Amino acid sequence: MLTPANTSKVCEPLNRLQARAAEHLLRLSGSIQWTVTPMKFCLLADQQSVVVAMWSTPLMASVTFFFISLEASSILEHSLNHTWNSRQTRSEET
Repeated sequence: MLTPANTSKVCEPLNRLQARAAEHLLRLSGSIQWTVTPMKFCLLADQQSVVVAMWSTPLMASVTFFFISLEASSILEHSLNHTWNSRQTRSEET
């Protein structure tokens, strides 16, 4: 069962995670946990890495999971936050 974690890392909004994807991740690791911030979703596999859920289509029909180090995820978080904020600013201008 997925349980809340105390750490926040960058991934995808929780409401986009499909049940089948969660089941697949549970099969990969019995210790996976999840954490949610307003616009982020992340699965924690262990203390050294995170499982990042990436969707290849807008409909989230295809899900790909990969592991990244916590150090890399910190860099990724900054990069994705900047990208998200830029998109929000552009959409508000239109």
